[in-house]
Amino acid sequence: MKSLIGFFVCLFALLAAACSSQKNLVPSHAVTYSTPGIEQLNTSEIYQVWVDQKPLQVFESKPPTERLCLTLGCDGADTARQQKRTMAWTNFSFEHKAKIKVVKQKFAGSLTDIIVRPKSGLNRDYKIVSKDLAKAEIVVEVINTNSKISIEYIDDRYLAFRQIPLDGLMIFADQLETKDISKQPNQLDPKTYVVEYGAEFNFEQASQSSRVYFAPGVHHLGYWEIPEAVKHVYLAGGAYVLGALNSAVPAKRFQKGFTVSGRGVISGEHFPWRADKRKKGLEPCVNDKGEAVDCWFNTVKLLQLGTDKYLLEGITFVNAPSYVITGFTDGDIAWNANDGEGNSQAHKDPLKNALYTEELLYSGMLSNFKVLGNWRWNGDGAAIHANSRIQDCFISPFDDAFKTYSSNGTVEDCVIWQTDNGAVFQFGWYPKTVSGLKVNNLDIIHAEWTGRNQNWGIFNFADRGYASGSKNILKVIKDSSFSNIRAEGPVARIIGLENQVVKNQAFENLLFENIWVEHLLTDEEAKVLVEQGNGIIEMESLDWSGNPVGRPANMINDSGDIGYIKNIQFKNLVINKTKITNENAKTLGQFTIKTQGKQVYFK
Repeated sequence: MKSLIGFFVCLFALLAAACSSQKNLVPSHAVTYSTPGIEQLNTSEIYQVWVDQKPLQVFESKPPTERLCLTLGCDGADTARQQKRTMAWTNFSFEHKAKIKVVKQKFAGSLTDIIVRPKSGLNRDYKIVSKDLAKAEIVVEVINTNSKISIEYIDDRYLAFRQIPLDGLMIFADQLETKDISKQPNQLDPKTYVVEYGAEFNFEQASQSSRVYFAPGVHHLGYWEIPEAVKHVYLAGGAYVLGALNSAVPAKRFQKGFTVSGRGVISGEHFPWRADKRKKGLEPCVNDKGEAVDCWFNTVKLLQLGTDKYLLEGITFVNAPSYVITGFTDGDIAWNANDGEGNSQAHKDPLKNALYTEELLYSGMLSNFKVLGNWRWNGDGAAIHANSRIQDCFISPFDDAFKTYSSNGTVEDCVIWQTDNGAVFQFGWYPKTVSGLKVNNLDIIHAEWTGRNQNWGIFNFADRGYASGSKNILKVIKDSSFSNIRAEGPVARIIGLENQVVKNQAFENLLFENIWVEHLLTDEEAKVLVEQGNGIIEMESLDWSGNPVGRPANMINDSGDIGYIKNIQFKNLVINKTKITNENAKTLGQFTIKTQGKQVYFK
C-alpha cells in the first residue's frame, strides 16, 4: 500500500513539474526557411546561426575570381580577393521577440570581443543576452521586426582601426509576411504560375499568367524581361533565383501596378560582370580590347522597374553584375554610358519614343529589401525614383548606395554598409534639377573608404559631365533635408558639393540635421589608408578627362558660372564627439568652403 501511495506521489510530482515547465516555455513565433538544392550554392563554413533553437541557413558571397579586365585594380575587387573576404547572411520572420544564437566556427588568433551593429539599435531593436568568448558564441534577443543586424567578431580577421570584419555576417529579422503590404499569391489560382524546385522555367506559361510564384528551392532563371500580363513576381522564403528581373520594357511602361515580394533571394552570381542584356546576360558589354565596360542602358540589373505604382518588398539581392535596383533612365543617369561597342556616346532613347519622361510621374515603394555581396565597380544599390518611398532597407553597395537623381523621394529607417567605392547619397555626374528629398534615420555601420576620391562621401556631387542638356541651362538641387544619420567607425569624407566642372549646377536650401560621425579621418590617417584599397588622396591625381580625383575631407566649392551655392545648413553636426560650429568648421570639421558671401551655416 505504501509503495502504491509512493508511486502516485511521484507521478503527481512529475506531472506538476512537467506542467510547470510547460508554463515557462514560450512558443517560438519565428518562421525559418529551407532551400532545396542548397548544395549548389555558397553557404558559410564560418558561422552557425539559430533562432529560438531552430538552425538557420547561412549563405555566403565571395569576390568573383575572374577580373574581366586587363590591369590590377581595374574592377575594384582585387583588395577583397587578396584579403579573402566573405559576406554571410541569413533571414527569418517573427512576431514579438526572437532569440538568436551565433557561433563562429572558424576564427583567427585570439577572440577579444563580439559586437553588434548598428549600435543605436541596442535596447531598441535588440538586446545582448550573453557572450561566451571561449565558445565564440553570442546570444541576442531581437525585439523589433525588420531589424538588420551585423554580428562582428573581433579577432585577427577584423581590421581594428577601420572597424571592418573581413568575414561579415548580416542577420535579417523580418516581420511575418501576414504583416506585409503585399499578400502572397494564391497558388491554386489558374492565373498563378507556380515554379517548383527542379522545374525548368516556362517563359511561355509565364507570359500568360498574372502572377509568377517561385517555390522554395534553387531556380535557374537567367535574364527575364517581364511580360505585360505579369503583375506580381513572388519569391517564397527559401527560393533562390539565379537571374534578374526587368519590368522596364515597352509593354509595361504605361501600366499601373507591378509587385516583387516575398522572402526569397535574387542572385546575379551566374552573370559575368557588366552582363549585356542584348546577349541575354551570358556575356559582358566589352570594348575593343575585350574588357568589360559599363554600357548602362544595356547592362543587366537585378531588378529594373519601369511601371507606375510599383512595390518591392522583402527580397534579398546579392552578387549583382552591375547596378542592383534601377528604373529605366533614373533621371537620365546614362549621360556617360558606354554603348557596349567601345563608344562613350550615350544612347539617349533606345525606345525611339521620347525620353521615357513618364517615369518622372511614376510613384512606388521599396520596403524591407536587402542588397549585399557586391564586389566590383558599378555595384550601386538603389535609385531614389521620383515620388517614391524607400524604407526599412539594408544596402551594402560597391558604388553609390542611393542615386539621388529624381524629386520628391523619401528614404527612412535604413542601414548602410558602404564599401570602398562611391557615395552613400550621390547627386552628381551630370547637371540636374532635384527637389523635395526627405531622408531620415539612417545608420551607416561601416564606411570602408580608403581615400577622398571626388565621387566618395556620405553626401556627394561627383563634379563631372555636361551631356545632359545645354551648359547654359541652370540646374538646381534644392529644398531637401537629410536628418538623423549616424556613421560608426572612421569616415574619410562627409560631404562634397562642387560645380567646378559642371558650372551650371546650383545647390540651394539643403538641410543636414543631427548628423553624427564617430571619427573623421585626419590627413595623416587618410594617407595610410590609401595603401589599403581603391582610394586616392592627392589632389594632383587626374581622371580620364583631366579633372582632379583627390579632394578635401569636406568641401563646398562654388566655382560655377550660372550655377551657385546658397543656404546650406548644418544643424547639430557632431564629429569626433564635438559639435561643429561656424568657428571650428575649418579646423575640427576639416571644411573647405568657397562661396559667394556667407552661404554655409553651422548651428
